[in-house]
Amino acid sequence: RWGLYSTTSIFTPSRWAVRSSVNPDDSELLERLSARKVKVTISELKDELRARGLKVTGKKDELIARLKSAITGEPIPTPPDPFAFAREAEEKRMKQQQELQQQYQQKGDIGSS
Repeated sequence: RWGLYSTTSIFTPSRWAVRSSVNPDDSELLERLSARKVKVTISELKDELRARGLKVTGKKDELIARLKSAITGEPIPTPPDPFAFAREAEEKRMKQQQELQQQYQQKGDIGSS
């Protein structure tokens, strides 16, 4: 894959940055981010993110995910939607209600009272 490094220009948005492989300089940092025993401080994470022109706000896990994504070129995984089940149940209920209304209208039960 061909692409732009986010460090090529200060005007290049980070979401357009695509890397074909991990930079050898970044491989050590990527190992530190992946290792559970080695601690990376928030200030180190923010410095690395600033150097790449990326957003530096958020929780430590978010900063690590953002930096890993910048290094590897893989998208940041999105968490599952906590309200998906409730939305699906509401859509099912609304569909059933519409079907019942259509059945009553076909029988002439609605509007004749």
